[in-house]
Amino acid sequence: MRDYSFDSLNLLAEAPTIVFASDSEVMSRIERLKRITGFATAYDENDQCFRVFARFDHVQRVAWIARQFAELIGAPVDETLKYVWLHDINRWAFSHNSEIGNYSQSEDISRYFEELPEDVAHYSSDLKSFHEKKLPGPNASYDVALAADMLAGMLEDPLMLIGGLNVSPDFLEGTEGFGVDHYCDPERIVALKELAKFLHLNGDVERFRHLFAEQFTDAFRSFTELYNVSSFESTDYYRLIAEKTEAFKQSVLRPRIFPVNNELVSNASAIKEIVKDLKQTLGEVKVRDLMLEVDDQSAPERFLAEGIDQLRVDAIKPKIDGIATALGVDPLV
Repeated sequence: MRDYSFDSLNLLAEAPTIVFASDSEVMSRIERLKRITGFATAYDENDQCFRVFARFDHVQRVAWIARQFAELIGAPVDETLKYVWLHDINRWAFSHNSEIGNYSQSEDISRYFEELPEDVAHYSSDLKSFHEKKLPGPNASYDVALAADMLAGMLEDPLMLIGGLNVSPDFLEGTEGFGVDHYCDPERIVALKELAKFLHLNGDVERFRHLFAEQFTDAFRSFTELYNVSSFESTDYYRLIAEKTEAFKQSVLRPRIFPVNNELVSNASAIKEIVKDLKQTLGEVKVRDLMLEVDDQSAPERFLAEGIDQLRVDAIKPKIDGIATALGVDPLV
């Protein structure tokens, strides 16, 4: 059994071309994730800083972890990576900020995948279970990919809050979870300040992405030192990750991060009101197709073309400055 690798450059090198280079349609849909909400809305044509929040970067981190797990337990790596890169392609523009109450990835996945080549379309039933977080699944590659997705979210969300939104770790005081314990360690605050500085003071997006990858891989290292897959049966290990992730959701994600990310940063209510009005004028099917076609950057122009007022469109622009002050805590830098 090989050991883990913690090279952040390998993380940044993960790409869908490894498994889908010859399929231009699938590649196009995956590339769209570079302009789709990840932690925060990826839309602001005048500020490249929002690139760091794109959904694509989340999936890239999932792919990196999934590769590690697959190689460790001997699961087919390419098959594992296909699950990873396919699992998020049927996202609406603005992701959960527009989808909740309007659209279900799992319920629509069979219809969505019918349009794709047959060698890809057959993944739809497995991916429906993937979105429903069902473990164990039909094969080892599925289990690895889903476990990696859950773990990546637990490791990246506190890091996005602290470094990406420039919020002091004090905001997480009183919560529990591996990521909180890891990032609130005083010895790591210096590195987190350096991370926030490059985005919020220097506007250096690429440097931020590299430092973020370093912090993320360090968090993964710490997790594997505490909970090494070689010490478990793989199914037990994935259940452990699921349990840790659920505890993180209950203590940190839902009460602390979601309210900040959805409303204070990404203006979810304004987005949902636009979607609601479009459904009345265009109908549910046309709105569904529109939101699967556009991305965070192209959606505002389409909203205007469909008669949405400019002021309402302007109101969906995200903001990452001043979040700490609005929360009543100190900024990190």
